[in-house]
Amino acid sequence: MVALCGFSDSERKVLGRAFGLSQIRPQRYLLWEPGSQPPQLCMVNEDQASGREDWAALLRTMNVRSPPVVRVGVSDSRTAEYEGAPQIFFKRPVLASRVLKTLDELVNEAYHFAPDLTIHDDMLVTRDAVGDGSQVAVSGGTKRVLVVDDSESVRKVMELQLTKKGYAVDFAVSGEECLTKVRRQLYDLIFLDVMLPGINGYDVARHLKRDFRVLSPVVMLTSKSSRLDKLKGTLASADAYLTKPLTIRCLEETLQRFLA
Repeated sequence: MVALCGFSDSERKVLGRAFGLSQIRPQRYLLWEPGSQPPQLCMVNEDQASGREDWAALLRTMNVRSPPVVRVGVSDSRTAEYEGAPQIFFKRPVLASRVLKTLDELVNEAYHFAPDLTIHDDMLVTRDAVGDGSQVAVSGGTKRVLVVDDSESVRKVMELQLTKKGYAVDFAVSGEECLTKVRRQLYDLIFLDVMLPGINGYDVARHLKRDFRVLSPVVMLTSKSSRLDKLKGTLASADAYLTKPLTIRCLEETLQRFLA
């Protein structure tokens, strides 16, 4: 439930449409109505004094700490602290797709929530997104996974799920970067997207298995789900072919299959 503070009727309609679009996604948003249970999120129009005033009035009726806040405005002044509540700034204009991504980001940051969950290319993107190839600090005996995907959001959620289970995770955003990393590091499992900039995932898989003689399992991760695409993955010597959106249960089954 999202409370709107200080927005015009026209912007409320835009935001209402955005929330409507979210109903077909794993993470859904509803417009909060007075008299219902306290909202989990607030959106505050910082371009109007009524935004902060409405938020303060709402907080008094709730008699609890402020829920996470999306601060909407033309520029980020950061003058309002919102009593220490988690917050994120959303720069106008108010567009449905950007609104949903921002709400997803705030939910992930504030509640550490990855919707039950499907991993896909245009899901949430967070400010501390991973994807620069940096390694996660773990013990020397931990199994290491390489995630090759040019989607920042996919990398972030894969990091969240894999590190939570105790795996070390490295990232690559292209086929070339993947091959470079494999030359330098032994991986226990490689998740490989098909649609990559430069060399596509099928060609990368062939290089890994036939030229590099990589023994580690290679799992293709892609939105392509036709029989022909799956056949291409098999011919490229991939060990498994998973289609997006990928549920967390499917991810866990894959980890159990190859890393248990």
